[in-house]
Amino acid sequence: MTKKELREKGYLTKGDFNKKKVFPKDNATTVNCKGEEFYSPEDLIEVDTKTNWSRRGFKVPDDAEPITKIKVYAGGRWRECEAYSNDSLQEKRKHRKKETKIIDIALATFTVNRYAKRCRDNASSFYGKGSYDLSTYKKEEKEKMYKLKERGIFNLWNEKRLEIVGRHGDLILYKSDGYYFHSPSFPKEVSIEEIEYINDDIDVYIEKKEKEKSEARLKDAKETLYTLSKMSGWKKIQRKDENIYYPDFYDEDNEEYDDEDEFDEEGVFY
Repeated sequence: MTKKELREKGYLTKGDFNKKKVFPKDNATTVNCKGEEFYSPEDLIEVDTKTNWSRRGFKVPDDAEPITKIKVYAGGRWRECEAYSNDSLQEKRKHRKKETKIIDIALATFTVNRYAKRCRDNASSFYGKGSYDLSTYKKEEKEKMYKLKERGIFNLWNEKRLEIVGRHGDLILYKSDGYYFHSPSFPKEVSIEEIEYINDDIDVYIEKKEKEKSEARLKDAKETLYTLSKMSGWKKIQRKDENIYYPDFYDEDNEEYDDEDEFDEEGVFY
């Protein structure tokens, strides 16, 4: 056969090994054509580096020995790397992506609240380091989580699973199934004058995380709260101390922030 005919049948020479990432078997035979040795496809095995096998979904056993070296382009230059055959590969275990699930509302509210506080701390840290874009991103994340927290509080109240502990500064302290939450919002059927102030000297366990409780996955918490009814018909304590943080309420349908437009003269949230 001519070289062209051999090529058409898939025969390769040693000069093709690196490009095709193949290597001859131990018992491989060759066909000599005009002084050049050709290897049949049946006598060749596929080879590649550990990194490339891993990217293709395979694991090279720890005790496997490289059978050759191939040149690969990495880090801006050509490198000679050890290559392993495909006859001893193990298929990498595929990790199943866990589906988002609906969880308990109180746990979901607790989880986003804890995350919001971490975002608050991160925003302050990034700002101090001059990373203003990251600081802004974390600040926006914090505000989104506080809004979800308000939605959780609203629905816990409607399910009669939330009780008012008292006023703590310019905020209301709520309790639900062992979790405590601060909020400037309160039901319109509740008279603010009847809510007693909590002595600042006592331990009120704000956002307490009990030993037997743990945070849920954030995406589960967010998914749960996004499925709930939006806050409506609640009042908001007017801000007195600028040093106390209040979440900005917004029109969830338009995703626009606007404190003034969303409260009537009596402070009722719509």
